[in-house]
Amino acid sequence: MKLLTTLFLAALATAAQAQQTSGTATISGRVEGARIKYVVCYHGQDTDDESMDTIMLAKDNSFSAKLKAGKPGAAYLICPEAGSTTFFLEPGTETHFDITVGGTKENPTYTLKTVSGDNIESIKLIPAVDSTLFDAWPNERMNTMSFRDFRAGMLHGLDLMKARVNKAQSAALRQMLKEHIDKLLPLCLMRYGWSKDGLTDKDFEAFAESIDRNDPEGMDLTSDYLLWHMKRYPLSKTGNSDIAQMKMFADLISNTAVRDSFAVRLMEATIKDAPRNLEESFTFFKNFVADKGLVARLQPMYDHYIKLTPGAEAADFTMTDTKGKVWKLSDMRGRAVYIDCWATWCGPCVMEIPHMKQLYEHFKNDKRVRLISVSLDNDRNKWVAKLKADKPGWEQFICPDNFSSTLAKSYNIDGIPRFLFFDKDGRVISLDAPRPSSKDIIEFIESNLR
Repeated sequence: MKLLTTLFLAALATAAQAQQTSGTATISGRVEGARIKYVVCYHGQDTDDESMDTIMLAKDNSFSAKLKAGKPGAAYLICPEAGSTTFFLEPGTETHFDITVGGTKENPTYTLKTVSGDNIESIKLIPAVDSTLFDAWPNERMNTMSFRDFRAGMLHGLDLMKARVNKAQSAALRQMLKEHIDKLLPLCLMRYGWSKDGLTDKDFEAFAESIDRNDPEGMDLTSDYLLWHMKRYPLSKTGNSDIAQMKMFADLISNTAVRDSFAVRLMEATIKDAPRNLEESFTFFKNFVADKGLVARLQPMYDHYIKLTPGAEAADFTMTDTKGKVWKLSDMRGRAVYIDCWATWCGPCVMEIPHMKQLYEHFKNDKRVRLISVSLDNDRNKWVAKLKADKPGWEQFICPDNFSSTLAKSYNIDGIPRFLFFDKDGRVISLDAPRPSSKDIIEFIESNLR
């Protein structure tokens, strides 16, 4: 059953108005490391003042810039492809960073040697708050206690953290961190739902059911609640799971805008998977949502993917092998094709490589199927270096235009890893095939071979 995906980013909350709400802030520093030509400062996220400033390094690797600063808030000083430091940017402040970038181009290291000036306390306070909320409570620890004890322990830790925050010199930093804690606390408590007793603890169930599921500002929390609810009260394994989930939304959420939002999330994911029952799901969706403009928004996507449901002819695309030869998917007809879409920079993709190797070893002598990997790297040299290091036995290709390639556009690949499966006649079997690490992957492939 396809579950709703929680798009959860623990981003810092927008800072509140301070005494000085506009002006400039100065950042300066020095970067030791010949590869770095510039640094980037990203600030004002989630506000009208959002900005990303590129600051070139001088010949001596120093940098200095006056940044337009609106509301005080978290900012990120970034050394591209190396690392970053989170700090607090406030009008009228000056902050100096000394950074060392080492290692190799493929495996760089990033070290903040010293920081001086204003709001330097934020360098330690911001990660300390997040550590108190998240790192201090891994699943292994939650598994050893009741929800009542977990909540009491977390609140005690946050009280100590707030006492530390109260000592910060900047009033704006103090307010931002307190708002950050208050905003993320319910989400952190909701994590207990995935602990050992998360489905049976009565205190947690009472907490989960107390969540305001109709709050448009609390969509992340509602999403987590819905995931927990489907674990606590599983939907039927028969019938159309998309329709069952939309009916669940209607039962649990009375705010039509919130309900429609979750229906759209679900429908977008379903359309991209192009399952056999896509037409049935989309027909129900059109009648379900109150805002018919949402139907119009998804209609073009549906019109594209309804042509790619199982049994439909696959959309062709080009790719290049390690010797520079250009291939088309249609060139591989005669054998089923299982495609691993990946990139060297994608951690989850790289984690699948050992499983892909095992899968290849199982099928390497089976003339009915072809296993290939297609990279969406924008740096061919990194791709080549990775292949030289890993020495994979199965076929390797790259789409030089990566996420602008025909492959990515035809199958709406905006996130990886992604696995596609086509039959020997070039017809779709699945646009969201199981991963090589799936326990059912061999059975899945063999059951679809002819």
